[in-house]
Order: sequence, then structure tokens, then C-alpha cells
Amino acid sequence: GFGTISSSISILVGRTRCTSVEVRSADSVITCHLGADGAGTPNVNVTVNRLSSNPFQYSYIAAQITRATSVSTSGAVAIFLGSSLSNDASAVSITIEGKPCTAPTILTPHFAVACTAPAGVGKNNTIEVRIGGLLGSAIDPSSSSSSSSSSSPTPLLFKYMPPEIYVVTPGPYYGGPVTITGANFGLATNESDTTVTIGNFTCTNVQILVPSSQISCVVPPGSGTGILVTVNVAGQINEMVYDIFYYLTPVDVVVQQVSSKSTEGGRITIYGSGFGTVPGFVDVKVNHQRCTDVSIVLSNIAVACNVSSGVGTGLSVLATVQDGHGMSRSNDVSRSATFSYDPPSILSVTPAPT
Repeated sequence: GFGTISSSISILVGRTRCTSVEVRSADSVITCHLGADGAGTPNVNVTVNRLSSNPFQYSYIAAQITRATSVSTSGAVAIFLGSSLSNDASAVSITIEGKPCTAPTILTPHFAVACTAPAGVGKNNTIEVRIGGLLGSAIDPSSSSSSSSSSSPTPLLFKYMPPEIYVVTPGPYYGGPVTITGANFGLATNESDTTVTIGNFTCTNVQILVPSSQISCVVPPGSGTGILVTVNVAGQINEMVYDIFYYLTPVDVVVQQVSSKSTEGGRITIYGSGFGTVPGFVDVKVNHQRCTDVSIVLSNIAVACNVSSGVGTGLSVLATVQDGHGMSRSNDVSRSATFSYDPPSILSVTPAPT
């Protein structure tokens, strides 16, 4: 019932008029040109000489994504390549692991779309595309070309970039927190996705300090330099592994000079280095006897204490400094300055009787 006169035929696909109508076979076959901005499953209505047909449903070819660029874990603009991706950005909806890829932009009509991917991690994130509400697909082209015709194609998964390490702070010899700065680390919402290995041990208590770019963890006591560091984020490991971690060595305690004192005893001053800043962490022994009431005269370089009465020269001085973490260090007595009581002095001599 289409007739033979093209000019008497009007075709609407949804709300879009189909143009350039042609009668290809009298009464039974007509063609028209449908604009490129359609999507979904609209109804088709054909009107001939003001007589309208019953509506029937027309389906656009569903969109298919076959390529997607990777972005940083903090989120960035991603590009999707495929087919039937529309030329109307407002009709495009793409989600990554259920989260919307925002602000879609048409790069090449029907073939390339860009949008801002949400923050995320890993390489196995699902992609969903809809054009005008019509669900499309994301297919890995390499799998479909190598698989048999009877097997289902492998979905194309969205990949975030793997972690990168820039700087690792040194670790205290007694163990403690270290900070790792880089890129594409985990997010605060999924700290459990991030693990750190330093040498042969797993760093504990991993925390996200700055999402995607800075993390911290706790190392055990140790020593050494040139230790390997790897960061694993949702199964992705930093591609470049660096020997960039080392332990700080404890500060040596050195006794360089000790003031003398009379045989009555009293307050003496010990000069050197590594004494710290906390008097309660410093213990001093002179000739194996404790020197009491220790005070810090100058941070790290001078302490004072009360020596008991005595006599002698070249007496050993042993300074032991606690680090506040259950460990201590002392000076090498054999290479340290010694303490001497003041030598006797004659003030006067009474004359002997004749």
C-alpha cells in the first residue's frame, strides 16, 4: 500500500523525519535516509496520502566499543573507539565498573568518544555503553578474532595505569613508618587493594596519605641499603623496580672532652655528639660509677652530671643513650676521652720546728 509516488509518502522514525524517500518496488518497498543522530528503538510511522500505517519498532545497531585508553587511578579523560557511537554526545552513556564516565564528547562521529573516567584501580573494570538508552557492548577484538565462531567474545575491560614509584623515605633502624610518593596508587576508599613489599618483607599498616600519589606503611627493624621496593595496586605492580630504600643508621655516641673536678666530686661537663635531647634517655658512668642528675647542656653535643668524690686520672667515661624505641647505643670507651680528678695542689707549708 505504499503506492508509486515518492512525494506522497512521509516517514517518521520516532520524532525524526526520514528524508529522500524512494519507491523501490511499487506498493511494497520504499527507502529513505535516516539522520545520524538517532538511537534506541523508536517507532516507525509511514503516511501515504495522509493515511498512516500502524507503528512498528525500528532498532538502531547497538554501539560497540573495541578500544579504550588507560588513565591514572585518580581519573582522567579516556578515549573509547568502536562503532555506532552516535554523533550526539547527549545520547552517549558510558560507565566504568558502574561509575559514570562524565562529560562525553564526540571525537569522530560514530567511531570515537571521549569522557572523564572516574577514579579507580586495577585492570579488570567492566565497561557499559548505551546510546539513547540502547545497551551496547564492549568487546575485546583480539579475543574475538582468535576464538572460534561458537564461543562468546571476551568483554573488553577498562585498565587503570599501573603504579609508579618516585621517592621512598628511609626507614628508621628500629622500624617504623616510611612514605612512598609516586603515581597511580590506591584510593582511600579501598586501601586493602594496595600492598607494599620492601626487600623480603611485606610492609604493614598501609595507609593512603594522598589518593593515587602518596602512601605510608610500617617497616620492621633492620639495616642496609639498595633494598627493592614494589607496590601492588589491585594486581598491578610498578613496572620499574628500584633499589631505592635504605635504613637510617643509629647516631654514634662520641665522648671527645670531659672537664676535670676536684677530689670532692661535683658537676662535670661531657662534650661530644649523639647525646640526643632527652636527659632521661642519657646514662653516664665515670670509672664504672653512675654520674647522677644528668642534664642536656647543648642538644646532642654536651651533657652535665654530678660525679662522686674520688681520685685518679684517665678514668673511663661511658655514655649510654636510649633511642626511645627499646634500643640504646654507647660510646667506644677505648677511643673516648677520659676523666681526671684535679691533681693535688699545695697552698701553704708550715715551717718545721728546729
